[in-house]
Amino acid sequence: MGTIEKEALQKAVDQEIVIQKVESTENGSCTFFEKYPEMAPFAEKVPEFVRIVFAMKPSADSNIHAEFCIPVKEWNGRFLGTGNGGPGCTMNAEPIVNGLLGRFAVVQYDLGTSPEYEEGITDPEKWNPDAAVGKPEIWKDYGWRANHLAAVTAKKLIAAVTDRAPEYSYFVGASTGGQQGLAEAQRFPEDYDGIITQVPGSNRTFLHTYFLWTVRNFTDAEGKPRFTDADVEKIYQIACGCIEECGLGTKEDGFLTSPAYDAGLVGKVMERVRKENFLTEEQLAALQTIYDGPVNEKTGERVYCGLPVGAELSLQFMKNPEWYVYGSLFPQYWVYGKNYDYKTFNMREELDDFAQKLAPEVNANSADLHAFCKRGGKMIMTGGQQDMVVPAQEITHYYERVIDEMGGLDQTRKFFRYYLIPGYGHTMPDREGTQFLGSEIEEAGWSVPFGHGTSLLHDLMKWVEEGIAPEYVLATGFTKDNQVRFQRPIYAYPDIPKYQGGDPLKPESFAKETGKRHPEIDCCAKRYLIL
Repeated sequence: MGTIEKEALQKAVDQEIVIQKVESTENGSCTFFEKYPEMAPFAEKVPEFVRIVFAMKPSADSNIHAEFCIPVKEWNGRFLGTGNGGPGCTMNAEPIVNGLLGRFAVVQYDLGTSPEYEEGITDPEKWNPDAAVGKPEIWKDYGWRANHLAAVTAKKLIAAVTDRAPEYSYFVGASTGGQQGLAEAQRFPEDYDGIITQVPGSNRTFLHTYFLWTVRNFTDAEGKPRFTDADVEKIYQIACGCIEECGLGTKEDGFLTSPAYDAGLVGKVMERVRKENFLTEEQLAALQTIYDGPVNEKTGERVYCGLPVGAELSLQFMKNPEWYVYGSLFPQYWVYGKNYDYKTFNMREELDDFAQKLAPEVNANSADLHAFCKRGGKMIMTGGQQDMVVPAQEITHYYERVIDEMGGLDQTRKFFRYYLIPGYGHTMPDREGTQFLGSEIEEAGWSVPFGHGTSLLHDLMKWVEEGIAPEYVLATGFTKDNQVRFQRPIYAYPDIPKYQGGDPLKPESFAKETGKRHPEIDCCAKRYLIL
């Protein structure tokens, strides 16, 4: 491979793109593993690659940091865009390494929320949440613009380095990365042939209203937790017992096994908690409010769903409300400034103002996927049955709206499939739940670092490139020493895995059963579905 000149690459990209570094592992100039020392164990495992660091500056306030890497000699002809998490703000090396191990050309970017730095940062402690306060252009970068610019720029860099276009383009993201994937399918359907959107935080403004509602009810007026860890553990155990009694779980699992949208389930849990007599009336009222979820306190309109039954353990994260607020209420700070106090947010008067200012740029709520479908795009979406961060009710509600928009379940499944994963928290297992998703564990392997989305990507590639849609994905749980503990087929919504007898830890002990759709889920008033 000849020398790749920085000046030549600068001419190949748009004017708003600034090429900052061009390095190669072949000639020893690459500093990737110096910047990301946690990835050093994989330095000998990845193929030789070219690294291009660039910034995207679509507005005067914008400074979106990005890294593009391509294993030129062993490139598989595919491009992989990768998502970020939370507020963005840092560069995430894991998906870059995963992409290189798979021989993809890969791009990663920080969504523009750390604009004051010359290059992307790796330490979230350096993030300044005030940087986006009152900066609508940065909100655009975060919500949708960085995604599109990164895809367009990466493809131009591929052409400049290899003299050809990628044969296929894929995107993989979870949480905020899941929102990024949906935003791409909705706004720029031509960017990717296939998208994996895991536990997507798509209804962004009201997701963070749910966070605010939950932390305000979990803590008292002084910001101190109302519940101890022991309280939360006991509530969780009671919830699990109620789920088992409803036939929605098994004692062997220790986690939810099918959708628990029974409207009476919360009532059963609250009744049992009250009978156990370990919470005060104030605590009981707060717990009920957390389960109910946020409403506009002036009109009574639903804003978002409440805490899912079975996800109670996640409440323990709120015992340090300062940490929770710092990481979860950044959109409120962006709109109202660094002196904003979450404890005084007015759910009667300020809610609509917050939504109108931010939602058009950061939400990914549109159910209109006609353009993505028409061009042959394919998408896999997952939700976690025990996800407190982005509750499965919200994700299911979005999919149901897509079904209505696209002409029915069968039509939707032709290009977009949703898998509701038991034992899955938020891109992580709930205790001994699912840790790996996909149908080719031997090929992708637990040895692949941080494997989220890796084997799902194999399933998506088969669908896009061979027309073989994934009837199911394989949910796998591991022991502490990385041995397979259980596996289970997870079928496309609304179908569920039905236990047939035998070892409940083996996938062959389950078969597909036609499940019940849940169009009745109403996570928010229609006017709050700001696209």
